[in-house]
Amino acid sequence: MLLLAAMAGHLDPAAALVGKAWHVRPYSARPAAEAAPSCTLLDSRVSSPPPGPNRVPLRASASRRSRSTVDLCRSFPPLVHASVPPHTLILGTLPSVNSLDRCEYYATPSNAFWWIVGDALGHRRAPPTGGWADARGRATTVPGFITRHLLHAGPELPYAEAVHRLTSAGYAVWDVLCEAEREGSTDPKICRSSEHANDVDAFVRAHPTVRRICFSSGQGTAARFARANRAWLATPGAFALAESRATRAVFARFVPTTPAPAALPGSTAAEPIVLAVMLSVSAAFVAPWRGAGERIFVDKRADWFTHCFRLPAPRPPPGLPPLAASGVELAAGLAASRVVPGAVSSDLVGCLATEPPPIAGRAGTGANCGRRSVSENASCS
Repeated sequence: MLLLAAMAGHLDPAAALVGKAWHVRPYSARPAAEAAPSCTLLDSRVSSPPPGPNRVPLRASASRRSRSTVDLCRSFPPLVHASVPPHTLILGTLPSVNSLDRCEYYATPSNAFWWIVGDALGHRRAPPTGGWADARGRATTVPGFITRHLLHAGPELPYAEAVHRLTSAGYAVWDVLCEAEREGSTDPKICRSSEHANDVDAFVRAHPTVRRICFSSGQGTAARFARANRAWLATPGAFALAESRATRAVFARFVPTTPAPAALPGSTAAEPIVLAVMLSVSAAFVAPWRGAGERIFVDKRADWFTHCFRLPAPRPPPGLPPLAASGVELAAGLAASRVVPGAVSSDLVGCLATEPPPIAGRAGTGANCGRRSVSENASCS
């Protein structure tokens, strides 16, 4: 019932985390913060990659159907350019098994993040040495609903160069969680009692040029951030909300509507930091597009162009099924009659879309820690 209430908009997505005692790990800036995390990159041709230093197996899954282990997962250091001040911080929840083993943010081939980054910055994601592989090291391909709609044929950039281009443009990348126990790669399988949050407040103080924070994995990620940073979010005038329903659903209860105290003459007070809950780039976030899968990447890209990269959303290619047929508005509890087929703006996409419920029969297991998960989106980066 709680899950249905959250999907219908009657329950705050952050309410699932009320009462959680958060542990926040301190942030310390590194001189070479843009460098790749200090771990060994694995050849994707290995059939069964061993756990990387950021993933430590703890125990077998309690589910007889699952071959996954419950792992202690640790996030990477933030990606930020050594000399270009960041204006936007992109936050995920916690790297997936695939990302942890490859030591790369958003390493899953079907994750939309680096494909959207390439479309925004004028390049294309290059396949890794040995080709695309899944979390078990098996050869895989990039979904056609992504490759058919990419804007640029090249240049193809490997991970390190793509990171350099993104951070050179003023974008930083990090995660809300520093570490947690998790079975597999999806957010609903995180054991909440094991969660430790990164000190994002300290990161922003160290990089005061950050004026926008985007949550790449949707409302579940944003809700964790909100619970770990209640006092910071309550600072009058410190934050503003992006014009999207998902953003308001998470942050309206945390960010005060009262204006900040009037600035003194000659004051250089900073503009508020804009919070934006994005359509999740996760390969697991596809439920709202049932019956219209060809729109998945196009709609996510439009939302990211509008709310993260501040670019005009590319015009959808002809022949795509209308948004009214995709189920996005049904997931938001809105009538299909409110959507005009063929005339859907990216703002409307960001306003209507919400995260799907956890997978039936697996929701609330939280890596077998016995705590229920409410309104958390699946994330697989």
